[in-house]
Amino acid sequence: MTSFLYHGWANGELQGLLSEGVDPPSYWGDLATAEAYAGAGGRVLRVPVDRFEEGDLAFNEGLAVSQAEEGEDVPTTGSWQESLESFGSIRYDARLHVSEDDIVTVEQARLDEDAASAPTFGR
Repeated sequence: MTSFLYHGWANGELQGLLSEGVDPPSYWGDLATAEAYAGAGGRVLRVPVDRFEEGDLAFNEGLAVSQAEEGEDVPTTGSWQESLESFGSIRYDARLHVSEDDIVTVEQARLDEDAASAPTFGR
């Protein structure tokens, strides 16, 4: 199960994101997708899935249709979870308020993901 959704942005947008939130519709996804928008050495928003309103999480139909038009065999409808699995991206249809605590470097997010997926051994 996914614990976090990530959002990459152009650095100039940071103050607006912090003061007004992320405007809908917004696109969130896995770390690799957010990193593509943040750029090398960039920062991303990392937000726990439980902070999103479930009813406003949606399949990224725009991306699905675009890929289908390019001849790719992809689903064009489904749940937000299926969108995340298929494309690494979902659409969120509500404003989401974020804070400085939600901002991490791509490197830190990778380290945190690696630590979370590392096996733990009982005593």
